[in-house]
Amino acid sequence: MFLSGIIISIKLLFRKKPLLTISTNELVIYTIFRKPISLRFDEIKSFYLVTSHHKGIPTNRKIFIELKEPSQRFKNSVYYRITRIFSLRLANSQYGIQADLIKINHNELLEILNDRLQK
Repeated sequence: MFLSGIIISIKLLFRKKPLLTISTNELVIYTIFRKPISLRFDEIKSFYLVTSHHKGIPTNRKIFIELKEPSQRFKNSVYYRITRIFSLRLANSQYGIQADLIKINHNELLEILNDRLQK
């Protein structure tokens, strides 16, 4: 586990590509070891912020992307079926953005994304 943390840290230090690109028509989320995820704004229903707390202290903030129609592969997963019982909004949130690695505040990023979505 320690070795994998070192590998990821070194990979992030030498990375030249951005982790997130927001254009007028699409949102591109780059991951460290996989292909980038490209989402057009007409496929997105909304963005919302979820904060995890530990003993009353916020520990993790993530912006979830609620899609109008998730991919068929995601819809067939067990996770989607179970989550759909509790919250359809959470079940349709196939992707998320964790802005800890990006030099921007979560609230500012959420505001920018909502502005682009409304245009």
